[in-house]
Amino acid sequence: MTTNKGAQDDGTTPQTAGSMELATASPSERRTGSKEQRATKNKNESEELTAHGLAWRLFSASEVLLGAVIVIGHNVFHVVPNEVPILFVLGLVSVRVRDGGWSAIGFRRPESWLRLVLIALAAAVLRIVLGDL
Repeated sequence: MTTNKGAQDDGTTPQTAGSMELATASPSERRTGSKEQRATKNKNESEELTAHGLAWRLFSASEVLLGAVIVIGHNVFHVVPNEVPILFVLGLVSVRVRDGGWSAIGFRRPESWLRLVLIALAAAVLRIVLGDL
């Protein structure tokens, strides 16, 4: 009969210093690491946001200004043809630049093609039925 020198009376193994810290830590600390690690991570994230934050804010402000110029150019001065397609394309470009992918606005393959076709058919039938009323 062999005995486990590390086993305690209740059948568990003794805890190491690192696992003891995890055992006494709150559940959120177990998921995110120690307080020092979180503080360092938060500091790094805030420095990164500060470095890129001003650039993104200026980029956003320029987008709003450009959109305003396009709308005013169309509605007031009549120098821009139709602002809707222009703003639509600029919006797509903006999303592409910010998030790096079309899936941010829902342009991705459907999970189920059958579900997609059924929704399209239901919408067509509903449109035809409500159009007759």
